[in-house]
Formats: sequence, structure tokens, C-alpha cells
Amino acid sequence: MGRGKRFAQGFMSFLAFLVFAVFVFALAALGALGPTLQEWVEIAWDTSLDFYQNNQSILDPAFIAIGTIGTALGTIFTLYKSWYYHEANLPVRLEELIAEVEHNTSLQRQALVPALISPLTFDSLPVAPQPARSAWGFTWRRTDAERSINELDANRAHYEGAIPLLERRLQQFRIGLATDRLHQGLELARQAEQNLEPVSRDEQNKQSLALFQSALNANPLDFDALHLCARQLRILGRASDAKAKLELLRQKAAEAGDVVYAVRAQRLICEIEYAEAVNVTARTSVRNKLRAALEDISRVDPKPDFVHLETALVAEWLCRANVRLERYHRASQTLDLARGYAALVAEGNRKPIDARLNDLDKQIRTATADGEGEDGD
Repeated sequence: MGRGKRFAQGFMSFLAFLVFAVFVFALAALGALGPTLQEWVEIAWDTSLDFYQNNQSILDPAFIAIGTIGTALGTIFTLYKSWYYHEANLPVRLEELIAEVEHNTSLQRQALVPALISPLTFDSLPVAPQPARSAWGFTWRRTDAERSINELDANRAHYEGAIPLLERRLQQFRIGLATDRLHQGLELARQAEQNLEPVSRDEQNKQSLALFQSALNANPLDFDALHLCARQLRILGRASDAKAKLELLRQKAAEAGDVVYAVRAQRLICEIEYAEAVNVTARTSVRNKLRAALEDISRVDPKPDFVHLETALVAEWLCRANVRLERYHRASQTLDLARGYAALVAEGNRKPIDARLNDLDKQIRTATADGEGEDGD
């Protein structure tokens, strides 16, 4: 428990004791606690009043100082409570909660395990004898095990309700930390793209990759982090490592039912395989994977802007695969499909893909004008 929290609890205990003392004093003065106490209170009051009147010049400044100090302490306590329960201080409270739960759980286990199993088996966890306890005239004995069981019974609902909330909050922290790392990494990646000096550019790309990996460590299920890790790995010439990240992304996205991200991962894998394909068999495999990806994303409904963009990108690469296989008729069909989806994308995101699609159109027209290729499946 932190010092601030101990101070707050002590201050509240003092105020509670003061209120209780005033309440008891008032009851005694009214005779509610018997004539003897009433008489004693009256004598004490008269004595105190005489003492005050004789020393008023000294006591008045003292009372003012005490009142000022009390007001200041109350203000400080209020400010502390506002700070302590502020959203930004939640990690501190969680840390204190976890430490307190760990401590209490340890004590409860030490008491319960020997009692429930066998003290002979757990010699390192002896059950200490409990002295008799008394209050208000009653005396009782409770073992550590009995007390722990009562505490567990009282806290059962708290434990059951707190664990899901803490897990959700922990995931929010993971997402927040990962998002911060992604922003930093993207800024470095942007700077690297504009850097004309090869050595420093390579170093910036490595630092960007490290930040993306840090985001992935913070939140292993962050699809954006997996995607950006793969992107930086490709930039750094580590195609096989990038492909492994994308395979993991495709698998995780498919398990989560995120069709768009699964298709995006498959497209990026196909881009790597497209560059590595050196024979017809490999090129045909790439074409077939892209065709299946296009079928998958075509079934997504409704289709927001990013789905139209991804569909256009998949169709673009399917067109490239058909061109490389010299299947120009099918390439022309997928080119039209890519243009149709690209037309549905916001203009700012459409310009780069429109330029690439125009280049593909020129390749197809040139090849078919020369009579190249043979259409087929």
C-alpha cells in the first residue's frame, strides 16, 4: 500500500474518531448515557470554559491555526483523491490492487493448503496456533484456515467480476501501447522513404521494424502490427521472414473471421511469390491463390471504402499474374474488374492504383496487338 493511501486512510480514521467523540460527548451532555456521565461532562465543560476564558489570547490563535491546518489537510486530501482516482493513474491503482491481492492470496494459501491436504506434506507452511479473541464480552477461536475461507466466501463475487474487467482493461492497455509504437514506426518509415542516404535510410527502416515488433510484442493479435512488420521486412530484403509474418497474419485473421485482412495477407504473400516464381507451375499457383482471394473478398457485404480498395488491389495482381502467364483475355477481364472497384474508392486513395492499371492496360494492348500469348485456363 502506498504512503499516500496510508495517509488518506489515517486521516479518514482521525476524522471518524473525532466525529464519534463529539457524538458521545453530546449524548453524555444530554443525559442519554446516565446522570453520572452527564454530571462529569458538565464539570469538564465548566472547567474547560474557565480555562479558555483565562487563556483566550493564546488559545484563539492556536484554534485558528489548527482550523487552517485542518482545512489545508482536507483540501490536500481532496486533491489527492482526485489525482488517485484519475484515469491516467489507473496503472498505479492496478499495481497496488495486484500487489494486495497477491499478498492476501499468499496468506490464504499458506493457511488453507496444510488444513485441506496434510500438514505433514507441507512442513514449510505450518498452521500457527490462534489465541483466544474477545470483544464485547464474547470469546472465540478461529484458525487461519477458517478465517481464510470466510474471506474467500466474502470476496468470491468480487473475484469473479473483477477478472473479466481487468482482462479487458489490460487488453486496452496493450492496444494503446501497440498503437503508440505503430505511430512511431510509421513516422520513421515515412522519413526513411524520403531519405536519399542509403546507410541512414537502412538504419531508419531497421528502427521502424523494431518499433513494429515492439507493438506486436505488446499485442500479439494486432493485425496492423503483423502487416507492418512484414512490410518493413520486405523493404529490408528479408522476403522469407516477411512471408512468415504474412502467413501468421492470414491464419490469425481467418481464425478471427476477418476476411478482409486474411485476403490482404494472401495478396501480399502472392506479391512475394510472384517475384520469386521462375516457371509456369509457380506462376499458375500464384494466379490460383489470387483468384481464390478475389472470390473470398467478393462475398464480403457490406463493402466500405477499404473493402473496395482491397478488392481492386487483388484484381490488379490477378491481372498481373494473367499477363505473366500470357492469358491476356482473362487479364483484360480482371483489369476491368479492378477498374470498377477502384472507381468506388475515394479519389485520394485511387490515384496510385489508377496509374498502375493504366500501365497494365498498355501492356495488354501491346501484347495482343503483336499477337502474343494464347488464352486458356
